[in-house]
Amino acid sequence: MIYFSSDQHFGHSNIIKYCERPFSNVHIMDQVIFDNINEVVGANDTLYILGDFCFKGKKPIEYRSRIVCQDVHLIFGNHDKRSDYKDDLQGFSSVQDVKEIIYCNQRIYLSHYPHRSWPASHKGSWMLYGHVHSRLNEEDKASNRLTLDVGVDNTTNYYKPFAQPWSFKELQKLFY
Repeated sequence: MIYFSSDQHFGHSNIIKYCERPFSNVHIMDQVIFDNINEVVGANDTLYILGDFCFKGKKPIEYRSRIVCQDVHLIFGNHDKRSDYKDDLQGFSSVQDVKEIIYCNQRIYLSHYPHRSWPASHKGSWMLYGHVHSRLNEEDKASNRLTLDVGVDNTTNYYKPFAQPWSFKELQKLFY
C-alpha cells in the first residue's frame, strides 16, 4: 500500500505552540507521531513525506530510523535543510522538491506547498501537500478540487488519529 503524510516537524518544540498540538513536550509529540505512522504503514509499504520532516540542525537519520517502513520518500519542505540529506539520503529512498507519481492509474502530484493548478489538474490528477497546517481545509472541501493537506495537523479534521498517514484507499473514498 502507499501512504502520504507531511509536517511531522520532529525535534521542533516550537511547533507545539504554533500549531496548538496537544503535547506537553517534543519527545511525547515525536513518539506519538512515530507510533501512529508505524501502526498503519508496514515495512513493505511506501510512504511519501511531503516536507518538514525534522527541524533544521537535527539529524534526519535519527528520526528516519524510527520509521519501520523501508521505502520512504521525502519531498523537501521549508524546514528541511538540504545539506542534511546529501550523504546517502539519510535513509530515504529519494529526496526531491516535487514529484508526480502514477499509482493504480491515478496521477498524483506531490509538493510541500499547496498548488491551485498543477500538471493534469483539469484531468483528474490529485494534488497532495502540507505546509499550511490545516489552514486550507475548508477551502479544499468547498472547491471540489482534488486537493488535500496531508499534514499531521489536518488528520483529526477527518476523524483520523493525530498524524496517521493517509492511505491511497482513504484518498479514493475522499475524492470520489
